[in-house]
Amino acid sequence: MDIYDSLLSAVHDEYDRVCLIKKSERSEVYRKLLAVSCPNLPQIMEVGEKEGKTVLLEEYVQGDTLGEILQGGLLTAAQAKQITCQLCMALWVLHSMGVVHRDVKPDSKSGCTSRENNFVI
Repeated sequence: MDIYDSLLSAVHDEYDRVCLIKKSERSEVYRKLLAVSCPNLPQIMEVGEKEGKTVLLEEYVQGDTLGEILQGGLLTAAQAKQITCQLCMALWVLHSMGVVHRDVKPDSKSGCTSRENNFVI
């Protein structure tokens, strides 16, 4: 059983909420994020490495992307300000740790999803 299968099995046994398992080449970034709690970033729950391969267990955030919301019509000034502040908060947390998010865009699979009135990248 490889590390990906082992983590998948452990997820089903240990976690009640829906999680996302990713493969990554940036284990050091995700290890830093294990200790971070920010409403605008998904929670990283586990990071595992074996034979040079890294997998991580991340909170799955379900919701509309910013691109989908923008297709629905114009945002009010208050809504645009709220979203902008939340996205800036997430980026500030990452940048303060020396991490650069390389894929921030409205329709990114990994970014800009709404969770309980918070945008998560």
